[in-house]
Parts: sequence; C-alpha cells; structure tokens
Amino acid sequence: MTESSENIWSTREKSWAHLQKNNPSSIAIINESLKIIDRCLDYYEAASKSSSYGLACGLFLLKGKNLGHGCFSLILDGHAQEAGALLRPLIECIELLAYMRIFPEKANDAVNNKLPSAGQRAKEINGEYKGLREHLNDHASHISFSPESLSHLLNPDSSFRRTQESIPEIILSSVSDLAIQIQFLMHEGIRALERVSDAPARDLGTRAENLRKRSCFVFGIFGN
Repeated sequence: MTESSENIWSTREKSWAHLQKNNPSSIAIINESLKIIDRCLDYYEAASKSSSYGLACGLFLLKGKNLGHGCFSLILDGHAQEAGALLRPLIECIELLAYMRIFPEKANDAVNNKLPSAGQRAKEINGEYKGLREHLNDHASHISFSPESLSHLLNPDSSFRRTQESIPEIILSSVSDLAIQIQFLMHEGIRALERVSDAPARDLGTRAENLRKRSCFVFGIFGN
C-alpha cells in the first residue's frame, strides 16, 4: 500500500506561489471583483430590511460570492475538476440575479422558495448557460465514470493519483475561467442593484467596466 506523506497543503502552496510569481494580476482581478461584490452587498443588506427584492438579490449574490471563493480554493488545491461541482450553483446564482432583475415581482416567491425550476428560469431569461450546465451536471455535479470526471485520478500507468499536482497551465486556465464567472456574477449584481439604488449602481458599474478592460490584458478573453 502506498501512502502519500506529502503535506496536504503543498499543492495549494505551489499553486499560490506560481500565481504570485507569474500572474499576480489574476489574483488582483479576482480580489477586486470580490470587493465590488461586497460593496453591492452593503446596499442590498440595507434594503433587505424592507424589501424582498433586496433580500433575495443580496443573498443570491452572497451565495454566488461564497461559491466563487470555494471554486478558487479548490483550484489552488489542484482540484479544478471538482471545482465544477461548485461552479454549477454559481451559474445558478448569476441566472437568479438576472431573473430577479427581469421579473422583480417574483421577489416574494424567491424568499418563500417558490420560484420555478432552474431550467424554467433559464428559458424565461434566455439564459446562455445550457451547454455548460449540462456538461457540469454530467461530469462534475454528479459522479459518473466518464473520462472527464475521473481520468485525472489515474496516473499514466493506471495507478491511483493520491495527490493532485499543481500544473501551471491548468491553474492559469482555471483561474481565468473562474474570473470570468465571478465578473458575470458581479455585473448581474450591479445590474439588479439599479432597482435598489441607481446612483451607487452607476458608480459600481464604472468600476466594473474598468476592471473588465484590465481583464482584456490579463486573460486575453474579453472584447474591448
């Protein structure tokens, strides 16, 4: 029997050191996104005392933030595939914020847990996540014997890979993909905030747009 004697945090330490040395801007962008989300949460929390809409949007945004943080933590530990299990509900939070913005009259249904299913909500807002959601359902949110779900658990000789390594290319691509989704969450949080407090939403929208432009150069994935 082979047991790993390696420090269980060694992969995280290597991943973090690699990001700090080779792409510190990616860390800065995620941190700034989370700061903007926190500022949104200030306004939602203030509105939540008297508004079902503020309560629903605020908690959906906070849940999404926590899920994003969890994804980032798993990626650092070398568990990018398993992070997909948290990415799936993160996407749901993004779509819930869009649903609340488009159908604010559904806020009471939201806080009473009476909203339509996630699939039905996605149809009503013309959501664009169907393909990704199905992929995550098949290979991340549920256990299957598909290569996408389990191949990373085996070494080339078919022995079990007890410890997931920090692979620079996977770390960078996974962090950039996550940064996109966290920014989508941030943008939906700001757009929904317009119904709560218009002026702060405009100010935060400016900060978010500046952050998006920075992301163009760091990740090379957003259009100008």
